[in-house]
Amino acid sequence: MLDVFLAKFHVDYITAGWLGCSATLAGVVSGIAVARFTDYIRHRTKQILAMLLILSTLSQLIFSLSCARILPSTKPVLYSSIVFGGFVYNGTLPLFFELAMECIYPVGEGIAGGILITAGNVVLLLFYVAFMIPKFDVRWMNWVTVSGLGVCFLGLFMYREKYIRLDLDVNQDREPVNRNLSESLG
Repeated sequence: MLDVFLAKFHVDYITAGWLGCSATLAGVVSGIAVARFTDYIRHRTKQILAMLLILSTLSQLIFSLSCARILPSTKPVLYSSIVFGGFVYNGTLPLFFELAMECIYPVGEGIAGGILITAGNVVLLLFYVAFMIPKFDVRWMNWVTVSGLGVCFLGLFMYREKYIRLDLDVNQDREPVNRNLSESLG
């Protein structure tokens, strides 16, 4: 889909493919790094996720405004908004799954993960179907993405976080240490 948006800026499909690949690889690095960082600072998943959603929304907004020629449509602006957008957006994915698992605990993680993946794929299907309609203008997709990220931020803002599963895991990790200490003292 990226090559369709970038074609009018004289970016060939090979360069668009490399941009998409770069954004995906940046997202992989971000996903791993952000998830690991969040493990160290417990009980702050919502705040980190909110920051990443704001940055992702801004990046997508800059890309959308550039595609609409409201902002300068230079290659550095387009390229940086694509790669940075991939970096910050894909960093949100493991955190969304983590918050979902915390929210539905003690329900099985496979059920919640399956529902999240299915919902995401249904939304993607709507985007893909739009390309099958002949002579259909797809410029609206940029604005739907910006709006969707904003709605996610508002939903996250209303979500009351609770970390029952995390607290249980932390207490279980401490339990053997406490038991071994009391046995050695007793």
